[in-house]
Amino acid sequence: MKSWRWLLLSGVITGLVVSGGCSQGISQTEYDKVKGDLNTAEARIVKLETDLNSANAQIKKIQTDYDTVKATYEKAKADLEASQTQYKSLQNDYKNITSSKTEVERLQKIMTQAAPYLRIMDLSLEQQRSEVGIRPRHWQYNESYLQDEIAKAVVDSKDSTLKSLWDTFKQNPQNESRWFSYTMAILTSILAGEGVPNAILPAAPVVSPSSNGQTLLRVKMLQIDGTPIPNLEVDLWINNAPPGPPNAGITNTSGVATFAVSAGDYYVGFNRSNFPTAYLYYNGRGANVQVGMTTDVEIRLFKKDG
Repeated sequence: MKSWRWLLLSGVITGLVVSGGCSQGISQTEYDKVKGDLNTAEARIVKLETDLNSANAQIKKIQTDYDTVKATYEKAKADLEASQTQYKSLQNDYKNITSSKTEVERLQKIMTQAAPYLRIMDLSLEQQRSEVGIRPRHWQYNESYLQDEIAKAVVDSKDSTLKSLWDTFKQNPQNESRWFSYTMAILTSILAGEGVPNAILPAAPVVSPSSNGQTLLRVKMLQIDGTPIPNLEVDLWINNAPPGPPNAGITNTSGVATFAVSAGDYYVGFNRSNFPTAYLYYNGRGANVQVGMTTDVEIRLFKKDG
């Protein structure tokens, strides 16, 4: 490109010389000026070409850098999206594992708590197995050994509720069905994940001064979960009294039957002929009443369906 530019410039100069020589219209000074202007223009053209080439090279480099940066960005974006997806997947996996671990720990806790009850129920069922014609699992054990094993399981459990039940049974061995029912209720509650019910044992009798100085016996009838049992006949016998009809009362909406009595020992029982069919029959319990005091006795009944 440079060669044709010089040929063009030379032609222009030659034309000016010839024209000047023929017409005598251009002086040497004017000729030199035109030549100088042309040289200046050529220098500018050269510089512009150089600048243009430099600019083109810079543009090409910028384009290359842009393409590189764009490719890097696209890859980083794809990697980020993949990482986010993987992160969410890991989060879900962690939640699932944590949930599973929590569930396993919960089940382990339940089974640890239930173990002594399961052992006791297994031993307690020996007599029932024999009665219904099922071969006992511990046929080589006699009744005394089974009782010792149950007592050992109670001690090993370190369960205060279970110990209270066992102590009650030992004091009243004739009430084995009550011991069995209470133990079964506790085991059912534990296996359901609800732990040992706080209300599983009837409260101890409470004796407090009467507000009006009366001597009162109040019998509170509840379901095993603490729900009141209204409209239930409660019978009251005086210990060592001659045979005769008992003093009868009916529980109110709070499950309470109140008796105004004299101080002494009484036996709280029930009329079997009209006892609610929904509940396991309860033989009753004793109560000591002091003069001028109110004695509150609590009795809990199991439903036949559990």
